[in-house]
Amino acid sequence: MTTPTRATTAPTTTSATSAPTTTTKAWVAAGMSALLAFLSSIATALGGAETGWSSITPGQWITAVIAAVVAFGSAAGITYAVPNRVKLP
Repeated sequence: MTTPTRATTAPTTTSATSAPTTTTKAWVAAGMSALLAFLSSIATALGGAETGWSSITPGQWITAVIAAVVAFGSAAGITYAVPNRVKLP
């Protein structure tokens, strides 16, 4: 008698044109989204009458970090939820 085991791979889909999503794709998408959000926030904070790294307030640094965290979490979840397309021969 065999005991059932829990699946440890990504969920599969029943569609003939999709394949399971890889975690690597989700990590890369999340990292790039977080970096883009952080740099966009910092670029916005650097613009204005006073420029330079010393002109960025602690609140602007916190906003940039929060934007990066939100982007990382949402991109990872959304990317992992969408299956890859199967490459047709």
